[in-house]
Amino acid sequence: MAREVDWSVIGRYSVMIALTQLIPVPLLDGVVENALRRRLARRLASDAGVALSDDDLRILADAPAGGCLGMVKAVVLWPFKKVLKTLLFVFAAKSMADTASEVMHRSLMLHEALERGWLPGDVPLLREGLDTSLKKIDVRLVERLLLGAFRDHRDELNRAVWEATKVAKAESRGHRAEALVEATEKNELMEAADSLGSVLTETLRRAGVVDEAVHWFVAEMDRLREAKAAAASRDAPSDPAQG
Repeated sequence: MAREVDWSVIGRYSVMIALTQLIPVPLLDGVVENALRRRLARRLASDAGVALSDDDLRILADAPAGGCLGMVKAVVLWPFKKVLKTLLFVFAAKSMADTASEVMHRSLMLHEALERGWLPGDVPLLREGLDTSLKKIDVRLVERLLLGAFRDHRDELNRAVWEATKVAKAESRGHRAEALVEATEKNELMEAADSLGSVLTETLRRAGVVDEAVHWFVAEMDRLREAKAAAASRDAPSDPAQG
């Protein structure tokens, strides 16, 4: 029997990963983001009874290079002190909406891969399938809807940022990144973060693109596996007995 998608976990992590777009400290933003992405992948795999190595998690879950992610990090203040009062909110929200969309789509595809028993397995091939599928899916509608959700729920977004900041500040110096990751993993964030996560996942579900995303992913994985099998067949040594 197929397992239900755990929308609460996907929503919680999507919020926190989106908020890392506001960290202006070089390298720290990527460290926290990738730590959260790996924890999300590990959590989804663990819930399916699959154990993944640290190397597998890095290959499978780390943020894609390039693109628009992180474009506004250098000009947005953490902890969001003035963003909601300025035009910078528009750019910050766009970056967060793009990130949240990407994380949620990847999570749905990873859930499908786990349901089909593709993990543990060829992790680099699966990562290629995730990346290429996202390029083929038209996520513009979802991103616009998520951007609207961030704009319509400014109060929750503002409170979620302060909740995350409070968690980080409560820890000793030098351990703030780990504190945010642990709080997300243990669901120790407060009401605003959970509320915002629910808003994001419900927005994605209303958009009606979940089935389409899974369809593209499965089709892409079938294509990649067929191509790999064909290449292996071509490279295999010929049988002298058949010469």
